Amino acid sequence: MKTNLTLLFLLSQICPLFGQIRKNTFHAIPEGPNNLLLSVGSYYPVRDALDYLNHEYGWRISYEDPVYPDAELSDIAIPNWKNTHPGERGFYVPKFTEMQFRILKPTGSQGEEKKILTGLVEQLNRSGRPVKFKVLDASGGRQVIVGTLDGVGALDHAVLRPEPKSRNGSEELHSLTQKCSTQMPSPMVVGTVSANMLEHITVPPRRSNVSCREALLALTAEEGTDVVYQMLEDANGKSLVVNIVLNRVATESPK
Repeated sequence: MKTNLTLLFLLSQICPLFGQIRKNTFHAIPEGPNNLLLSVGSYYPVRDALDYLNHEYGWRISYEDPVYPDAELSDIAIPNWKNTHPGERGFYVPKFTEMQFRILKPTGSQGEEKKILTGLVEQLNRSGRPVKFKVLDASGGRQVIVGTLDGVGALDHAVLRPEPKSRNGSEELHSLTQKCSTQMPSPMVVGTVSANMLEHITVPPRRSNVSCREALLALTAEEGTDVVYQMLEDANGKSLVVNIVLNRVATESPK
């Protein structure tokens, strides 16, 4: 599969031309023997905190952006560009947010992921923003962090019908994005997939209806492939970009 550019890579390439993007910050600071402070400055603070936990503790949690309302977006187009493009839409990204997430330090105990993640998203949910996040239980004992607006996630009501034929992982990803898009508030498109990551996977026939969320989870669970999915909103293209992300499993939890 030809590797597409990630949403963030596009931001980094386009923004110098007519946008002012802030640099993300992240620090994980021990607070005593049993707690961590995750200090995050980001357009996607929950996603960045989750990335840290996935990478450092071998978790395998996927992530979905909400569909951000206008009140949650910032126009970062530079003044010179605005002056030369009167009346044109600027360059919009989610508002840059600085958060101090205080969480229990993971120990590898059973069920700790949901407990820790629930505490993490509740801290952002108390900030008064219209978008909220929730932790959903999914098949295979996995969880997904889902961004919501008015209590609804972008994938909540999207369903796939039975599929009689086997197909490789790349075909499945492109097929499900096309079919799910018609049932979502914004079109879903394929973003970054590392080269040939899904080509070797054979997806069996689908015997019954399944939610698009469960189909994505099943795809990232095939044959032990160590990946998660992350769905980020492109507020400029008015689309939801699905990235299949390599997820390094830690062989040992950090001290």
